[in-house]
Amino acid sequence: MSQPSWIDVEHLYRWPENERLEIVVAAQRFETVYTMPGLKTDEVLIDKMAYATLQLKGVQVQRPTVPENVEGLKQLISLGHLKAAYNLTITLLTGYGQGIGKAGQPTRNTFETFEIWSCRFQLMMALKLYPQLLDELASFETLDAPDTYFQYYPTLLQQGYVGSIIPFNLRLIHAEAPRFSPDPIESVKRCCTLEEITKQVIDQMTAEQRSDNHIKLWKQRLESVKMTKSRCWYTMKEFHQCITIYQELLSKATDEKRARLLQLLLKIAVIIGDEKLVEKFSREITIQNSGSQNFYLHKGIKDAFYGNYAKAINNFQNAQKTSGGLTNPMVANNEAICQLYNGKVEDARSHLLSFPGIPTEPIMLNINTISQLVSTSKDNSKQQLFAKHCEQMSDAFDPQSMKVLQ
Repeated sequence: MSQPSWIDVEHLYRWPENERLEIVVAAQRFETVYTMPGLKTDEVLIDKMAYATLQLKGVQVQRPTVPENVEGLKQLISLGHLKAAYNLTITLLTGYGQGIGKAGQPTRNTFETFEIWSCRFQLMMALKLYPQLLDELASFETLDAPDTYFQYYPTLLQQGYVGSIIPFNLRLIHAEAPRFSPDPIESVKRCCTLEEITKQVIDQMTAEQRSDNHIKLWKQRLESVKMTKSRCWYTMKEFHQCITIYQELLSKATDEKRARLLQLLLKIAVIIGDEKLVEKFSREITIQNSGSQNFYLHKGIKDAFYGNYAKAINNFQNAQKTSGGLTNPMVANNEAICQLYNGKVEDARSHLLSFPGIPTEPIMLNINTISQLVSTSKDNSKQQLFAKHCEQMSDAFDPQSMKVLQ
């Protein structure tokens, strides 16, 4: 098993032992492989953006060439080439003997394989490959089998390695994934379990007077678990549960995180139509962000909630000015929607078409929707905007849903 410098990563892999591990270690039985993952499909994802670029511009898009390892995988993800990254996970896992048809068969688990699976599952989440995600994740069971611990490997244990080999991001995905299943409440249960164990680790590290930075990292992980749980409640439309979690986090948040939490709280207040909560969170945002882009953005959202679309448009325009121009896609989209509801369909379309940066997928989708309302004659403005930026867009975009190809 690959061995990173333990002194650098020990705090990342803290995890309490369970009874299954203790029984196996006491019996000195280390030959069994418990965790047996494998690909359920090796079909690569087609780069539809590259095809659309070729059709519209006659240009062959060249995706980055990266090393075929974990670092190359992370490079593709950071550059937004999610489909290319997903395809690379197929190559890597197949090379490790965990390819198609290997689920349920004993193979060698390593730091690298668990890291690749973690990246693959995060990519599946981003690409909305939910059925496949649930299918492949099932092989990991509850992420607590004896062979997911360093203590199961005598050579590593002798060198002082203790804890779980499972990356924490994989635990977050494992907890969240059931929200896309017929039994979404399972995701909340998993989040609660993960939350309790994370608190145990924090308490233990605090009692041991470990590094403040190490404890801080685990507290950030605890926040991530709570945010994951809030998304699970959100999926089930249990909005008041979300509010409870956000308000708990708000009481301990720094200014930057506080602004984000207030934004989420205002969004939920608008969704459930709670006028008092809209007023409450709007006031708090005003205090938090007076004079900033967020201040005008949230004033605009509040005005839109009350149907004051003209005032909302004015506030969104002020938000643009405070940011130095029309650069925030959220502001641009909100203003266009208010223009649409205010009866200015052509203005809404022109506004989005004038977006100076690389348009996000929601912007392209809204351009497509509004364009269908504006004119029955052929207009290629949408195609021109797409063609201008398509080489810089993520390969995860879907040109078919944007309807940029005739």
